[in-house]
Amino acid sequence: MSIKVGICGVGRIATDEHIPIIKNIDGFDLMAAYDITPERRLHIEETHSIKTYSDLGEFLNLGLDLVVIATPTNTHKNLAVKIINKGINLIVEKPIATNSRDAKAIIRLAEKKRVLLSIYQNRRWDRDFLVVKKLLDEKIIGKTLIIESRAISFGSLIGYGVKEFDTAWRYKKHYGGGVLLDFGPHLVDQILQLVKDRSVSVWCRMKSELWSKEVEDYFKCILTFKNGIIAQLETSQISRYSLPRWHITGTNGAIICENWWAGPVKVKYSDTKNSEGKEETYEFGHIERDVFYKNILNALNKKEALLVKPEEVYRVMLVIDAARQSAATGKEVKVRF
Repeated sequence: MSIKVGICGVGRIATDEHIPIIKNIDGFDLMAAYDITPERRLHIEETHSIKTYSDLGEFLNLGLDLVVIATPTNTHKNLAVKIINKGINLIVEKPIATNSRDAKAIIRLAEKKRVLLSIYQNRRWDRDFLVVKKLLDEKIIGKTLIIESRAISFGSLIGYGVKEFDTAWRYKKHYGGGVLLDFGPHLVDQILQLVKDRSVSVWCRMKSELWSKEVEDYFKCILTFKNGIIAQLETSQISRYSLPRWHITGTNGAIICENWWAGPVKVKYSDTKNSEGKEETYEFGHIERDVFYKNILNALNKKEALLVKPEEVYRVMLVIDAARQSAATGKEVKVRF
């Protein structure tokens, strides 16, 4: 029997990511969408033949098995609470909420109501990340010392928002905008997948320069883990020159990936301190975009454990909260998971 799916919010992330992937997986029946904007509802009905609703209560009374929240960040908690209280399984587009307190409330409610909860941390399946993770797991460069992870670009995301709602919502404080909440969850989640440590100190600085004065269009975070690994996470939408997507230093070598779209990942390593070592190149493999949703289907059918677990995403939000606190106070903030 197919899993009956509904989606809340039919903006660009829904039409670019969630809807096409869900519709392409046998076992899911994407039967309904909820949105407050009439033009978006009409667009989805015409382009995807999905019945749409303007009333949330009516939408939630359809007998859905799974709902996906793909709305602006500030709406996530309120929608999640209503969906979970109806006993419906839930996927939330990252970030799960605007802060760790609300994230914890959502997670606890899902546990209480015994519904499945996961968060769309889809960049765990980025090809560059998977290559880097494999190399670090195999300890090709020895003990990991420093990890630099960046998303550097020039240009705003104003054009990515749909005109019928608000093209600039990602740059408005009211909606939970800013690059720390927009791209930070991806970089933090990836680093916490690479570094399995329960304690970290967070230092962060942010700037609001070109695209918004309300929220940041640049941030840099330094994470110092108890095991000694230092991670630098940086996102910029204000730099006309880029920097490597990954630059990782180990006791026996280094890893560099210049560009996550073009690749490849290069590794130079040796077993001695003085040798220049040898260099190897690792090309990106082909990764299906539907890994996350196939896992959700299998988890709902009791065939597989969740790949993106709520407690993992809660840790991401703790780090993001600490980054925000550090930027506001100018001090390093300690986090223990």
